[in-house]
Amino acid sequence: MDKSKNYENSIPQDYVLVKYVDAKNDKKQITIYTLLSFVPLLIILPVLILIARYCNSYDISDSFQDYSDSIALLVTGGVLLIYVVLHELVHGVTYKILQALN
Repeated sequence: MDKSKNYENSIPQDYVLVKYVDAKNDKKQITIYTLLSFVPLLIILPVLILIARYCNSYDISDSFQDYSDSIALLVTGGVLLIYVVLHELVHGVTYKILQALN
């Protein structure tokens, strides 16, 4: 397999380093970036709920009057968080595998 088709062998001459992130040794910085990655999720989740409410005439406030709907909403949120964590772990495993191959 010709690896040169997938990436450049050298840094372009006009390249300027803007920020260096040491993902291996700087655990504090990685933890901060990981926590910040949840901000878009916290923004988009209410937007998705509003879209679902508008499109389906579903009133989320009615859910809290019936415990089964509330539990379903909590389970869905929990599953979503688990999915996000597993998704990011797959990125990490893939990164490690590709790093070991080089």
